[in-house]
Amino acid sequence: PSKRRNPVVADIFSRLDYMERRGSGFKKIMQAYEVEPNYTEDKKPVFYSNATEFRVILKNLNFKNEVLNEKNEVLNEVLNEVLNSGRTEMEIKVIKKILYSPRIKQKELAEDVGASVSTVQRIIKKLVKEEKIVRMNGKRNGYWKVL
Repeated sequence: PSKRRNPVVADIFSRLDYMERRGSGFKKIMQAYEVEPNYTEDKKPVFYSNATEFRVILKNLNFKNEVLNEKNEVLNEVLNEVLNSGRTEMEIKVIKKILYSPRIKQKELAEDVGASVSTVQRIIKKLVKEEKIVRMNGKRNGYWKVL
């Protein structure tokens, strides 16, 4: 239902002639979104309201799946380069996991690739020495970057 959520602010705006009509804001937002060229139903604004608050979630109409596709193309290109470089199967598994989860911890990496932590540490040390990967922003809060 249309009601004043903040009567003091609404009264001030009304007296200053800054308010056209009461209760027309959400409808205007919906109409403005629907005429945009990139609008789809999944990007429809979401409204939430209860007794103490209301929220409006406006999704980015300029975001396209092309960004995701471009990222996947880069990842595939790096993977193909790695696969054709004479690496061992375990090295390839480690590099793949790092590509898809740069913040992965060595213990998780070991579990994911089916190796011991010491084996993963040895592989990482080798890859760092060969300048194939590098640790960014330190040990605790950092991430891996494939070069």
